[in-house]
Amino acid sequence: MTVARLEITVEELSIAWSRVKADHLNVRFVDHPHVLRWIESDLDAWLVEIRDELAAGYQPRSSHMCWALKPGGLLRPGTVLEVEDELVYNMLLGRLLPQLRRQLADLQGNPDLSYILADSADDTAWIRTGFRLWTQWRKRSIERLDQGASYMLVADITGFYDNIDIRKLMSHMRAACGARDELKLLGNCLSKWARPRDRGIPQGYSASHLLAKLFLEPVDRALMNDGYVHLRYVDDYRVFLESKRQGRAAIARLTALLHRTGLSLQSAKTKVMGKSQAKATIDGVALVIGDIADTLAAEIGEAQGLGDDYLPSWEVDEILESREGPPPEILERAFQEHFAAAGDDRFNKTVFRYLLTRLGKARSNVAVEYCLDAIRTRPEETAPILRYFAGVHLSDAQSTALVAFMGSPDAQYDYQLYQFVRWLYVENLQSDPAAALCRDWAFDQNRSTWLRSYCVAYLGEHGDASDLDNLEESLSEAHTAVEKADIISAIRKMEVSRRNATYGRAEAEDGLAARAVRFCKSAT
Repeated sequence: MTVARLEITVEELSIAWSRVKADHLNVRFVDHPHVLRWIESDLDAWLVEIRDELAAGYQPRSSHMCWALKPGGLLRPGTVLEVEDELVYNMLLGRLLPQLRRQLADLQGNPDLSYILADSADDTAWIRTGFRLWTQWRKRSIERLDQGASYMLVADITGFYDNIDIRKLMSHMRAACGARDELKLLGNCLSKWARPRDRGIPQGYSASHLLAKLFLEPVDRALMNDGYVHLRYVDDYRVFLESKRQGRAAIARLTALLHRTGLSLQSAKTKVMGKSQAKATIDGVALVIGDIADTLAAEIGEAQGLGDDYLPSWEVDEILESREGPPPEILERAFQEHFAAAGDDRFNKTVFRYLLTRLGKARSNVAVEYCLDAIRTRPEETAPILRYFAGVHLSDAQSTALVAFMGSPDAQYDYQLYQFVRWLYVENLQSDPAAALCRDWAFDQNRSTWLRSYCVAYLGEHGDASDLDNLEESLSEAHTAVEKADIISAIRKMEVSRRNATYGRAEAEDGLAARAVRFCKSAT
């Protein structure tokens, strides 16, 4: 493996660090209760350490696998990087961003509607995401159909991020950026993180979205050169056609283009549909949400005495959170209609998440019982359900039922248990039954590391004196630096003289444990 030595400034690493923090807030599959704060307790010194590693020849760490939940009991592989590698990954793509922007600029918005590049390469948020882009995806698809297309091909890629060929990706990168030491290190990192498969780029990181855009650029250009009119949102394609025969030809061409890159289409999601069916597919959810949003805005406007004044969605959300009195009827009525009183086959995750977000802001409990059941039947919806629960008041019986599910055989996924414990910790919710579960999981090496970290943090915050004693005793058996630092943070409420003796020994070891000690001392 060729070692690349890079001269990097602390200022460059500081920008990369701001992007790491943004990813932890928005896109990562998992996070850690304390790591960012440990580092920021002495950020400049840590950045200098990474700068020196880069100058000497940076060696990437091994990655870890996280299995996130998908519908139907399926799992999505997510690569979890060490925070040092996250920083370097963001730094490398930050340095290469000007060249990538030049290569991709003419495709942004047409046909590529996903993760649009920010206006400035210096922006912390270097890509734009969210509801606005999804709206453009819908709007421009309808426009293409109205401009003469009679049919539309819909298709998406099987396991896109997980199957990107790293050698082909690096070839695209060299073509866009030239031969650079940054690319040598990037290739080393991606290869290290992809072992043992030697394919795939880390999911859950903004830097990976940039690489994914570049990887599909040749496919976009080839379709355009062939005369096809198409749009793409990440790995979802819509090709607009004049006939079914042209649709079959488009499937064959897209299949061949993706095969060159080592990718393939999902056969179950690849189909050619007529204009009316295509519009119904594109507009179905948007029309439902649009009707609810318009009625909600009108109800709130009338209640606020605003008459016919237009209320943007952000203002509606602000009013929902600040208003007194009962929740708007439209929200509760819509939830009853689309979910509580509807068959399971009508479930739509987009409408579900839209309504839960606003029911939570309005502090409406109408969806609680449904969600307590959905936690079991639709575990992939755990995150939006827990966000909803954070906005409403659960009864004692409902809270008991939720924690009882966590300890039941029906809670089969460590990822879902991680989401639960993290939620309890972040919301500062004390529960003796939850603490009992955390005692079982905190030191079970068969459990995922991110679940165990939050269990340790929860016991430090809500356990009893015996939990602190057990945590301190386990310090000598900690397997990793992170585990040791987790325990150091968790025992900060221990009797002061005993705690400080432990902290003194840990601080002398330097490294992450010492950072955890300094953070805990500064926080008390």
